Amino acid sequence: LPARPTVVVVEPLSDRPSDVAFARQVAARATAQLQANTETVPAEVIDEGRVAALQDADPDAFAALSIDAIGRAVDAEVVVYAQITSTELNRQAMLLQPKASGRARVIDALTGKRLWPRPEAPSVAGKNPSHPFAADEGHASDDSAGTSRTADDRARRALADQAGLQLARLFYPWQRLAPGERVAAEKAKYQRSKR
Repeated sequence: LPARPTVVVVEPLSDRPSDVAFARQVAARATAQLQANTETVPAEVIDEGRVAALQDADPDAFAALSIDAIGRAVDAEVVVYAQITSTELNRQAMLLQPKASGRARVIDALTGKRLWPRPEAPSVAGKNPSHPFAADEGHASDDSAGTSRTADDRARRALADQAGLQLARLFYPWQRLAPGERVAAEKAKYQRSKR
């Protein structure tokens, strides 16, 4: 990312409140991860809550804004723009298999031009090129004693956190750790960033 004020904007899969909440949580986690990695992310990362406040103030006006206009409205010069393309909570017996995917690109909020993937990359089926990201929470035990809604909500929150982490990782180097080490290291880093 360029060393310029940057904001993360995540477009939900739909206008359903649960999808909007999911997208906001992805943006919050991605923002926190980018802010926590200041040694490798040179940009000042603006709080994603400013985008949510802008949207909540006038949803119709927000829907009409271009990506670069959203960035300028929150004083950003660069927008990490992601679209959630799928979310799934597959249930098999007592296990949930949550998965999510999306596509990301970086837009210059001052010019409206795409910075990444590189502008010279060819269009993909007439759309702006973007980079995929995915989250897979593996198998989560449905231990909610019959309240599948609670388990689904918990799984969706964990999935949104993982999707935000994967989105942020597109913009800084990271090393895959063993499963137990990964969870502890990422959780500790995330908790430090929230202080």
